[in-house]
Amino acid sequence: MDYRKDLEDLCEILSEKIMEKTRKIRNNGMSDGDLETIDKLTHSLASVKKILAFMGDDGYSGYHDMYRGSYGRRRDSMGRYSRNDLADKMRELMHDAPDDRTRQEMHRMVEKLENA
Repeated sequence: MDYRKDLEDLCEILSEKIMEKTRKIRNNGMSDGDLETIDKLTHSLASVKKILAFMGDDGYSGYHDMYRGSYGRRRDSMGRYSRNDLADKMRELMHDAPDDRTRQEMHRMVEKLENA
């Protein structure tokens, strides 16, 4: 399974949603909910990009030194961080997902991480 590819796809979906919302605001003005939606989308995108930055070429290892020890991360015998840590982070992101499609994509990623 290629978790990196799935997360990159999720980044693309989030970026598209941000662009759609920005075009809507440019054409129709900003409503009260638009700012909140854009905030959630951009935070979700940033978080997924952080997860990608944490991942090594094998999809699991390579966390940056500045993040070592945060969130109580556990390492396996090869020094890699647990897949469950990534799944936990994705679960946190799911709560702030701006729409059902994004939430479903994140849920799909969590299932892949847990079943690997």
